[in-house]
Amino acid sequence: MKLLIIIFSFFFILFSFNTVSSQSKGGRWQFENNGFDTADWDSHQDAGSLMDSAAYSTEIPLREGLACLFLDTTYPYGCFRVPDHSDLDFNDENIGISAWIYPLELINDVCFLVNKGRQDSNPKTTNYAIRISNSQHLEFLIRDATNQARTIASSFTIPVNQWTFVAIYYEFGSQTVYMWNDPTTVPIDTLTFNWNFFSNIDPLTIGAWYNANPATPAIKPFKGRIDDVRISGRMEDIIPAVTSMANRNNAIANAGSSSIEIFPNPIQLSQDRVNFQLQLPEKHSLDVHITVFNILGQLIHDTRLNSILSSGMVSWNLQNDAGQRVNSGIYFIHIKADNYQLVKRLLILK
Repeated sequence: MKLLIIIFSFFFILFSFNTVSSQSKGGRWQFENNGFDTADWDSHQDAGSLMDSAAYSTEIPLREGLACLFLDTTYPYGCFRVPDHSDLDFNDENIGISAWIYPLELINDVCFLVNKGRQDSNPKTTNYAIRISNSQHLEFLIRDATNQARTIASSFTIPVNQWTFVAIYYEFGSQTVYMWNDPTTVPIDTLTFNWNFFSNIDPLTIGAWYNANPATPAIKPFKGRIDDVRISGRMEDIIPAVTSMANRNNAIANAGSSSIEIFPNPIQLSQDRVNFQLQLPEKHSLDVHITVFNILGQLIHDTRLNSILSSGMVSWNLQNDAGQRVNSGIYFIHIKADNYQLVKRLLILK
């Protein structure tokens, strides 16, 4: 557990391309506070409001906090709406969305959980969305410049009448979408997705797809309970397990003038090895400790070096300490030399 806390602390600090980023965009809605945005990573208070029959419910079962968003199955237009703001828009960049959901019914049609866009405009808009497909799979959706909806679906299905965690993270630079149905595990799906997407001037709607027609103000509605909706450009903000562990240990490692370069990154699992270029202060060029952790904080590889090459170059053969080839996924390279500690993210693709 201690190792898990440490690695996620570094993950929280150095995640996005390993540069310190104090803020992201997006928001967090927990629904026991009249729709306020409670995220500590965004710059704008994106408060929302209930529409039609939507309500803040304190009835059990609850998932997080004292209330959740309740969308009644007998009313067709209930949802939660947040006005447009640039803090909610993403343009060809990393985007993550997560929520706890408790479906009461799933009909033979799609239903939207989160959507930044408008259905009745021409062209239609969807900056980003997650929804449940008519086959009960989680889907991520963007609308491209040709007005085409681009979707990608999970391998897992969404059950009815129970709380389920759902999350997607579109890592735009690596053309990869990760999907979860459990906040404490590695992504269930790692999928290739390569579409550009752009912002719009339309609201964010939770529980439906916004329609400006007063007679039908929302379409493709979700029916049930939704809680702890999170949107951010950083993975650690949307996965509750990562966020809570990071908050338990906010010590920042003193990296000084040190750095790690990894190449290739991302790397294909079929390749022989990945190289680390270490740049450490001269007096710390000995007794270097290199460890590799998976996304759960489990130790995969441990190497202690009495010396390194003058170039600072070392490599890893993508095997664990038992000599087995690791699986594809996200890994963290932890370098320690005296009081210098550095962490670098490595993505291994199938």
